[in-house]
Amino acid sequence: MKRANLAKAVYDLGKLSFGGVVLAQIAKGNLDPWIFGAGIASTIAAFVAAWIIDTDERGK
Repeated sequence: MKRANLAKAVYDLGKLSFGGVVLAQIAKGNLDPWIFGAGIASTIAAFVAAWIIDTDERGK
């Protein structure tokens, strides 16, 4: 159960990084490619980490 909660927390962090970094730049209209790419990469990394934790939890 603890790992399921951890997966949800990591997934939520991914959503927050997407909203805070990626969508904020789109809303401002000032896209910096490095920050935009880093935001996308951190979002994908968080989603993959949450998926790995979740599938590991379901496998037990």
